[in-house]
Amino acid sequence: ALHIAENNQVPSIAFPAISSGIFGVNKDLVAVAMTDTILNYQFRSLAPVLSSIRIVIIDQPTFSSFAKHFSLRKSEVEERRTVGAGGATGPAKPKSKRSE
Repeated sequence: ALHIAENNQVPSIAFPAISSGIFGVNKDLVAVAMTDTILNYQFRSLAPVLSSIRIVIIDQPTFSSFAKHFSLRKSEVEERRTVGAGGATGPAKPKSKRSE
C-alpha cells in the first residue's frame, strides 16, 4: 500500500491496526510488523512522497504495544534523522487520541 500511494503521489495515508482487535492477532506482532514496514519504507526512500503515515488505534492495549515498539526503535530513528536518511524525516511518534 505504501508503494501504491507513492506511485500515485498520495501525500498521506492511514492504516488501521488491523486484526489486533476482534480477530485476536497478537498486538505486539501487529505493532512490530506495521512499524517496521513503515520505518523501512521511510528509511529507504530517497525523497518520500508520503509526508504523513498514520496508524489508527482504537484501544489502550494496542496503543501500548505500538508505543513500546516505537520506543525500542527510537534510537535508530533518531540516529537516521541526525545522519540524514536520504531526506527522510522518519515517522512521528504514536499519540493517543486522549492526548489530542
